Amino acid sequence: QRGRGARGNPRAQDPGTGYMHEPKGGWTDNSDKPSPLWPTVFIVAAPKSGSTSLGEKLFELPQFCRPAPLKEQKVPWNTDKEVHFFDRPPDMRNGYGNYLRHFGQDPKCQEKSQSEKFIHLDGTPSYMMTRGGAVRIKKIIPPVLHRKLKFIAVFREPIARDLSWYNHQIAIDKFWNGPQYKKGMSYSDYVRTSVTIAQHKGGDATLEHVLQQGYFAVHLQQWLKEFNNKETLVLNYETLVHNTSDTLKRIALFLDFDAASWKDLNLPKANEREHAGKLKVQDIDSNTCEILHNWYSEHNEALYKLLEARRSEFPEMQPDFPRWAPPPCLKRQN
Repeated sequence: QRGRGARGNPRAQDPGTGYMHEPKGGWTDNSDKPSPLWPTVFIVAAPKSGSTSLGEKLFELPQFCRPAPLKEQKVPWNTDKEVHFFDRPPDMRNGYGNYLRHFGQDPKCQEKSQSEKFIHLDGTPSYMMTRGGAVRIKKIIPPVLHRKLKFIAVFREPIARDLSWYNHQIAIDKFWNGPQYKKGMSYSDYVRTSVTIAQHKGGDATLEHVLQQGYFAVHLQQWLKEFNNKETLVLNYETLVHNTSDTLKRIALFLDFDAASWKDLNLPKANEREHAGKLKVQDIDSNTCEILHNWYSEHNEALYKLLEARRSEFPEMQPDFPRWAPPPCLKRQN
């Protein structure tokens, strides 16, 4: 029967998408003292928006503990920053106990007498843009820990982000988003393929095609239905990169520690892959650039309006979110 689990238990239905399975151990630990391994800090938004660099910066500090991939999970998306649990319903069938196995392995976080001081971090950026991601996190993280949850969402100008994701896939010689994407294809062909898929699938509220990764207002609105605005710090990637010192101080305030704990206030470079054909935004041909600019303009405006309208609801240390400049690949207007 639709909507019921394998054993007729309606509670076995995935709270995010309706994917039916019966997780081992139930949905969560409802005890007053859940495991200290539960992560309470998350870096979310979309891939190629600085989440790896920000995660590495936080992992420099003794209290922030990185996750670890499981030895039996030989998949490239499980790293020492990204667990990919709440965005992969099939993996959830093993229950939250399997999720917790990713935590507590950081060598600097082994002293059991100090376990209450450790902060476990899951830096999987796709949780926000994945259909049901926020619902699953709220359902599965023990209720007693909800008041401790903190989320950092970094949004990057969507054309630059999309190009960076393309460059990343070219560097590893693998496209992740379906058989329509051919090995070695040009960025122009990549974009046209993405547009064709998007026009066929349509819809804004679920991640079903590559271009939806840049629908930031849609993702943020869905997210804020589950979490209090004060729990989510929204950052502009450009601000993080070009005004790093001030932004890191604000992140420290948000996460309740002294920024002086860092040796410096510079952001480390991480997850950058160089290759001979690596493109910059100004390298995009003007026709392709215009397609993307027109595609995302409405969504960008929606994000600016959302952040402005609800400004007072976000954390007080949240910096202003400047509008993105027109991409340099656009034709100059006479």
